[in-house]
Amino acid sequence: MITDAHILKQQYIDDYSIDGIHPLHSLILDECCETALKLGKHDYSTLSTAVTVAFLTCLSSLKSVIEEGFKEYDTVKIVYRGNQFIFETLHDPALDSARLNFIRHEN
Repeated sequence: MITDAHILKQQYIDDYSIDGIHPLHSLILDECCETALKLGKHDYSTLSTAVTVAFLTCLSSLKSVIEEGFKEYDTVKIVYRGNQFIFETLHDPALDSARLNFIRHEN
């Protein structure tokens, strides 16, 4: 039974063998783990699925916001959970979910 976001995040990272996580992805995972625990479920399988879905949703939304910013500006700055990130291209590795080994892409 998991009731702590830090424990959930660490188990998720361990289970998916996530190495060298980008700071933005780490912050998104923090938020997704916190949100998943608010579902009131405590079994890891349900929480892991919730974290993955929330992560993809958040990253997709964030990428859309940044993409809109590039229509007006050469660089886009975001502040996420008190941390600043500056993007100069949409091809930044932090915005490419295909590079994440814990996200399954299906056609």
